[in-house]
Amino acid sequence: CFLASPWFTATLIPISYTQPQPFTVNERLLQSLQTKESQQFLTQTNQLYERDGTNAELLDQSVTTLFLNGYTTELPIGKQATLLETSLYVSVMPTMVRHAVTELVSNLTHTSRITFHPFMRAAYTVVRDTLLTVPDFLLLDVGADVTEMLLVKKGVMVGSGSFPYGKHFLYTRIQHALSISYDEAASLLSLYLGNALEEGKRATLERTLSQLETE
Repeated sequence: CFLASPWFTATLIPISYTQPQPFTVNERLLQSLQTKESQQFLTQTNQLYERDGTNAELLDQSVTTLFLNGYTTELPIGKQATLLETSLYVSVMPTMVRHAVTELVSNLTHTSRITFHPFMRAAYTVVRDTLLTVPDFLLLDVGADVTEMLLVKKGVMVGSGSFPYGKHFLYTRIQHALSISYDEAASLLSLYLGNALEEGKRATLERTLSQLETE
């Protein structure tokens, strides 16, 4: 089950670990650094979810970059360094969402196990594997109410964010500006994007879109 925004909350956490004397990188060290940061993010998110009468749980966590003494390495285990830098992608979801989806799917199918993932991670994986010759790009997932962003450099995620504007924002603002229905606003924008809108309506819509672009 791939969850779209705003059914999950995600962040990209930079982690830096340094010691005056060289240390050996091992699985235990990496795991402890990840666990500390992910649990802290989970705690912070739970403080927000509690207002809705639910709690959050970890959805996904993965290391996107790893540098030893400022250099990238694919096989860090067993190597020595004085500085370890990494980025951890963490996402959490409301427990009530997992329960609801699990109950629904279980009633409709005979699936015994359901795994949950954030959509942006799946989108990033597909786009990264498709654009092998494009190392740097900005990935946008424009949803109904939220737009998620992932900044990718040299093929890895280096930044993430979101803002509360999606397609509903455009449709409702066009609806109110032109005093038309929501469906008419969606149809009008579709015709405009397909260069099929008559000149008079096109000019009116462009003035509205110009205002929305500024906002």
